[in-house]
Amino acid sequence: MISNLTNYIRRGGWKGRAVAAAVVVAALVVLAIVVDAGLSYNRIHAGVSIAGLDVGRLTHEEAAAKLTAQVQRAAAKPITLTSDTKNWPFVPSDVGTAIDVSGSVDKAASLGRAGNIVDNLLDRFALYFSPRTVGLSGTVDSVLLDALITGVAKKLDNPPVNAGVTVKGNKVTVVDGTDGLVVDQVALRGSLKSLLFSLHSTDLPVPTKVLAPAIQAANTSTAVAQVTTMVGGNVKLKLDDQSWSLSPEKVAAALEFRTEGQGDASRLVPYLSAKKLSAFLKSVGTAVKREPKGATWQTDGKTATLIAARTGRQLDTEATAAALTAAALKTSSRVAAAQVKESQPNRSTEKAKSMGVVTKIGSYTTEFGGSAGRRHNVARAGELISGTLLAPGEEFDFNTVVGARTEANGFKTAPAIIGGKLEDTLGGGICQVSTTLFNAVFFAGLDVTARTNHSIYISHYPKGRDATVSWGGPEFRFRNDTANWILIKAASGEGSLTFVLYGTPTHRKVAYTTSDFYNITPPTEKRVKTDQLLVGETNVTDDGQTGKQCKVARKVVQDGKTIHADVFVSSYPMRPKTVEEGTKAPTTTTTLPKPTTTTTVPHTSTTTTSLTPP
Repeated sequence: MISNLTNYIRRGGWKGRAVAAAVVVAALVVLAIVVDAGLSYNRIHAGVSIAGLDVGRLTHEEAAAKLTAQVQRAAAKPITLTSDTKNWPFVPSDVGTAIDVSGSVDKAASLGRAGNIVDNLLDRFALYFSPRTVGLSGTVDSVLLDALITGVAKKLDNPPVNAGVTVKGNKVTVVDGTDGLVVDQVALRGSLKSLLFSLHSTDLPVPTKVLAPAIQAANTSTAVAQVTTMVGGNVKLKLDDQSWSLSPEKVAAALEFRTEGQGDASRLVPYLSAKKLSAFLKSVGTAVKREPKGATWQTDGKTATLIAARTGRQLDTEATAAALTAAALKTSSRVAAAQVKESQPNRSTEKAKSMGVVTKIGSYTTEFGGSAGRRHNVARAGELISGTLLAPGEEFDFNTVVGARTEANGFKTAPAIIGGKLEDTLGGGICQVSTTLFNAVFFAGLDVTARTNHSIYISHYPKGRDATVSWGGPEFRFRNDTANWILIKAASGEGSLTFVLYGTPTHRKVAYTTSDFYNITPPTEKRVKTDQLLVGETNVTDDGQTGKQCKVARKVVQDGKTIHADVFVSSYPMRPKTVEEGTKAPTTTTTLPKPTTTTTVPHTSTTTTSLTPP
């Protein structure tokens, strides 16, 4: 091949020599690439360092071990923050420094490998002539670092002095504004982070900066005159028939200053600070605060009287401090009006008027007895319902309004019908409430959308007009099908419960009929064997129930038109009489006669004779 190339060069003249040179260069480049690839295979490229530590030609594991050793050495050496008066040595772990060795090595290994093939070749070639270093990856606990910097600042800061006026007794003195010298915390934070990731321990001078006062003014004479007036006597704060007083000493303690204008035209302006008056204003605020109250109704069983809404209020501390400042700047009539922020009630008087709740449109009362728990549950359910407002078209859902029958919801244990039997359960007895409300709705002529009778016939409820409810079971619902709102009110007394529905007169007329019982089915008898009774003995555990049905037909007429024609069917299923009969065999017992003892007592001796049973 070489002889062929030589002959080509001789025949081709200068062109041949150029081609040959290009071939040689290309061959050398290819050779260099092959050699570099061999030397860098699975290793970091030559010319790469991490935070100044040379890791070129090392494997990932070798570089990680070398870097870890360097990190450990650096972690043991303190960094010292220095100032003219004090030093603060600390080690990196004091500020939660954590170096990501693996991540740092990954960054170093990616040089010459992260781009396309051309970029990678150029990067690798450049590394031979211009070495590169990558920074350390890691984190610092910002809370610990800020605590260190804040601690240094507290020791070194010499804050600026704002221009102002001091009051001691009757003497008013001008305080000129002066610059302060404080730690430049932003610069110090940046320098510390850079140093912590450099793996170097050294002294770091704490950077400082000049801080001008926030308040400085060319003209202070007016402020002196104003302060003299402000501390010249008591300042009174009033609201309605309440009043509070600030003494001259409290006025002086609450003074703050601001500047108005710029340059030579700037002047110092005194004012009373809401922050410095916080204790005084808190006391006033407590006395002034008033919660908003929405419009409501006072009811008496016949009419609903509107009680107007009341706005709420709370003290506006900033505005009140400004009012006190204005009063203090006066030489007479030093009285300020307390400034308040008003909050609107959830229902305005105008809104309540428009709802049309004015008079009774239906009511019903039932009487009840039972255990203390049952009486409590009836009162509690009535309490949860009382005050409910229904918008036109809105449906009332008993279970939704009353909620789950739990101790947390205020219910107690009392008997309730479960599976056709009375069992103690939380919320027992509230069917008295649903039945009473159903009848109030029934006679108000409202639209009943869900009602279920009890499984056991209860004679003290109106025939065919009972309504049972259960959490997750039977529901009682009705809809406000009037043109205005309805207010539901409940009153529970000793042994009675009343519901009154208030709204706008509907002029509805309600007529109803109640059928006799039909589909009457006498109870069957179910015999249950038990070894708890002797053969021939029986015990009735359940008297059962006669099955029967009845209907209540209701007709509601409004303005001469029938708007509801309902038939409420009540079905009380037959429940068999349950009788236990004994299976236990009687036991035979032999009874022996009792022995008798006769004792004869002579004048001088006692003789006892025992009789042996036959």
